[in-house]
Amino acid sequence: MSLRFRLRTFLIWATLICLGGVFVFEFRNARENVQQLERLGAKLHYSNGKLWLLGEWTPPFIRNSVRRPVGADIDSDIGSTKEILTRLDRIRTIEKLSLSLNSSSADRLLDLPRFPRLREFHLKSGGDVNLGFLEYSPRLEMLKLYCPEGCTDAFLKTIPSLPALRYFETNLSVDTIDGLGVLTKMPTLSELDLWNVSSSESLEKLPPVPTLQNCRIQCWD
Repeated sequence: MSLRFRLRTFLIWATLICLGGVFVFEFRNARENVQQLERLGAKLHYSNGKLWLLGEWTPPFIRNSVRRPVGADIDSDIGSTKEILTRLDRIRTIEKLSLSLNSSSADRLLDLPRFPRLREFHLKSGGDVNLGFLEYSPRLEMLKLYCPEGCTDAFLKTIPSLPALRYFETNLSVDTIDGLGVLTKMPTLSELDLWNVSSSESLEKLPPVPTLQNCRIQCWD
């Protein structure tokens, strides 16, 4: 009986030590990853680190240890942008992402990482980008797209089904006609902003959106 008790105690302590080691290892890797992201030029936004049970009474040392990145602003060249996105892919807590790409980086960044908790995505792109990665962001509620020359049909058609999207904003190129058919992939859309609409044919192709409550359209004179 005594031997069995000692063996059980040993196994419990061994398990706790192993779990503690895994936690420390993961925490250290996560901290180094975040530090490297900031060195590369990513601007990160963090949670407040408060524990639900303690609220404002959460001690500072605990807040600092449990704070996690929930947002990122990226405006960089192709080399660091690729590395930043690769490192961001390891952080599953990102809820808001703002990304600015030049024409060369937009051409090459055809497949962005997955962000399962993403709620807001703002993209300023110098060229077409494949937005198929948003398929893995089922919580996405806000999507803003901007291209200096306007978003093309080919660009808009890469948008996957977005079941939770409520707000969509984009500017259109002079040749955009069929791209607005993407609205049929947004079953909960309630607000729509369209800028630089230059073709009446684009509006004629605008599909019915039963859930739409507010719609703002800016047309060329």
